[in-house]
Amino acid sequence: MKTIALINNKGGVGKTTVAINLSAYLANNGKKILLIDLDSQGSAGLSLGYTRNPDGIAITEILFNKKSVNDGIRETKIPNLDIILSREEIADFDQVFNNDMDILSRTIKKITKKYDYIFLDCPPSLSLLAKNALTAADKLIIPITPDYLAVEGLTLLTKDVLAPNSPYKILINQVDTRLKVTEEVINFINDQHKGKVFKTVIKQNVRIKEAPSFQKTIYDYDPHCAGAECFRDLGKEFLTWLK
Repeated sequence: MKTIALINNKGGVGKTTVAINLSAYLANNGKKILLIDLDSQGSAGLSLGYTRNPDGIAITEILFNKKSVNDGIRETKIPNLDIILSREEIADFDQVFNNDMDILSRTIKKITKKYDYIFLDCPPSLSLLAKNALTAADKLIIPITPDYLAVEGLTLLTKDVLAPNSPYKILINQVDTRLKVTEEVINFINDQHKGKVFKTVIKQNVRIKEAPSFQKTIYDYDPHCAGAECFRDLGKEFLTWLK
């Protein structure tokens, strides 16, 4: 079992979209997947058909109230893909746990035998909760958009937060190939992070943006679109990376 955190301190880079569609690709190919939503916005759950601040046990009850992690696991409409939902109160994690860097890791260890991969959809910050995810993860995926401000945030994350030998890969997301600056930024990222960038890029595609509003993954919404093909390529490259 491997735990993978999708992390970036900048919002709007598509962490949740990547988490959902990569998880769904793996589930569709027979892997047992658990997606844990750590963002107070609860977008992963919303995208998979759940409501914000749902009834029952979510990640807040598991971490704050020591409820059983197994009782918080819910099935999705996708076979092999389970989820632990989030609530707005997860934003209070840093105040509740002060300097505890391992509570998430200790929680995940209780369920590792059930899954091939556990994905952590992190909040857009460098909070204690995000650092807990870094501690718990075997691998990191850093989604980034090909623009100047996103690159500045990437520099902060990779130089000031991650250890030099951190097992991360950068995923360039929401790529508009019509813009000249896109190619320039992609080349810069590859030059600065040699061997740490997925060859697959996720191109801008309206179907990817539409799918969550129908509570579907890209494969259920439009399996033949260019966006679905991008995520299939990413899934194959991901599996090669983890071998």
